Amino acid sequence: MRKTVNLFLEEAPFWQVFVVLFFFISALFFPILTLTGIDLILNLKLSVSIGALMGAIGTALTSIARKSSIFWDYAKRLECKVDDANCKDVLDELYNKDFQELRCLSFGTPHYEEIRKIHTIMKTKYKYVK
Repeated sequence: MRKTVNLFLEEAPFWQVFVVLFFFISALFFPILTLTGIDLILNLKLSVSIGALMGAIGTALTSIARKSSIFWDYAKRLECKVDDANCKDVLDELYNKDFQELRCLSFGTPHYEEIRKIHTIMKTKYKYVK
């Protein structure tokens, strides 16, 4: 079940993620609000409003998680390329092309720390490679 949910959140189009979250959260809040004793129409409006708001927030978080996953995959590949590099020309090319692309994909402190780490590795390796 967990793999199915993870696969859905990673692969499904955003409109499908929104619809599923909208219906799930609306269905979750409808019985809760029914227990409060408010009338049916107001209950339905509140449930739908909460479902739409939380669906939008959940879809935005899914988008951010996907972008972060792309960054970490790219960072792993770049670090492997840097480890395999054995001359300054290759390191220059990696810095000018792949490293700049990685910087464009980054957002947030964990990403910046990873960029700093890879940059330090590249600088150190550049000093000792012929």
